[in-house]
Amino acid sequence: MAYVYGHYKADTGELFYIGKGNGKRAWNNDKRNSYWQNVVNKHRYVVKILEDGLTDEQAYEKEKQLIAEVGLENLTNMTEGGCGMTSARSEEHTSELQSLRHLVC
Repeated sequence: MAYVYGHYKADTGELFYIGKGNGKRAWNNDKRNSYWQNVVNKHRYVVKILEDGLTDEQAYEKEKQLIAEVGLENLTNMTEGGCGMTSARSEEHTSELQSLRHLVC
């Protein structure tokens, strides 16, 4: 079964990442983008499981819904969710970044 999780800044409690996972994915630091790494280096993070016991399809849909509710601009996520991809974000805010954020799976 899959789940949807949130990463929250340890010092402020602010949500900065939403993801879909299985097993220990929510606690795994591998393959995270540089924006995620910068937040974690500065604030550390706390994991909260937002919804559990889902199929992969349900979890991807819930991930997309939550990212839309919070707003992609308020998160370190690279896409609007539902893709299961890990992308590296450019260090510069460019139009290229905006096009990456709207990838269709």
